Amino acid sequence: MSGFSWPASGVATALLAFAAASLAVPTGVRAQPAGGDEARVALSEGRRRYADLDFDAAVEALRRALAAPGLSEAERLEALEYLGCAYVVLERNDSARSAFGEMLRLDPYRVLREPTGSPRIRSFVDRLRARLVPDAALDERVVVRIQAPRRMRSGERARVRVEIRGPLDVASATLTTRHGDAEARTIPMRGDARRFEASVAAARAGEDVELWVVVRDASGRVLARGGEPSVPVRVEVLAAPARPPTVESRSILSRWWFWATTAAVVASGVVVGLAVAGGDEAPDGTLSPGRVEIR
Repeated sequence: MSGFSWPASGVATALLAFAAASLAVPTGVRAQPAGGDEARVALSEGRRRYADLDFDAAVEALRRALAAPGLSEAERLEALEYLGCAYVVLERNDSARSAFGEMLRLDPYRVLREPTGSPRIRSFVDRLRARLVPDAALDERVVVRIQAPRRMRSGERARVRVEIRGPLDVASATLTTRHGDAEARTIPMRGDARRFEASVAAARAGEDVELWVVVRDASGRVLARGGEPSVPVRVEVLAAPARPPTVESRSILSRWWFWATTAAVVASGVVVGLAVAGGDEAPDGTLSPGRVEIR
């Protein structure tokens, strides 16, 4: 590996700590597939071998992971990134370009997560991205913070707000949403250089709303993202609250107009009775003269 200077011993120590903290499989013990999950076991081994600085073994494990079925999109992107990084360290540049090229095909704006932060690896990816993704101008100083509800009701709309931090002004922002198996939908967000917002509608209960935000400069180049297609922000969709049953008909005794009409009829009957009877005295009866009570 002539011509390549690996980071100082402190970084190597950090890598060993990273491996110990993130992996349960001891160094030197080859993981065995559990439950047919060969791809994920191989990815875990590749991650561990890379942290141990055993790059040849990392390449072998990562190639097995990519060849086996079962990796999610996020896991495939991770495997391709680690594979490309290992190839750069081994000075196998053609293989590195192939691995990183596939990674950028799946996600053109992916930000590297390589644990050492190697300037050489980042420079390699930046040069390749400039050729393959002309509208990418990713700047790590631009941070996109998404404010979205954790959950919402089916049929409701929720507001998604974005706050931009960093030294560069953002000219535009777009919100992409995805519901279950439906096609992703991208809509422009309203706002200025630092704050943007848009609303999103909930789909059926049980289908989370997945979303991510892309911000661009005045030339239309992508500066940064909040969330990403393989690891989106998720909003849980709950069932709409049940509505109380509507009573179509009620007893006539519960209607106000029935009792008002009854009172009027009774009152008019008393007056007519008094007029017909004549004389100075009212006939005996159950109602006091001139007063009607409905109990």
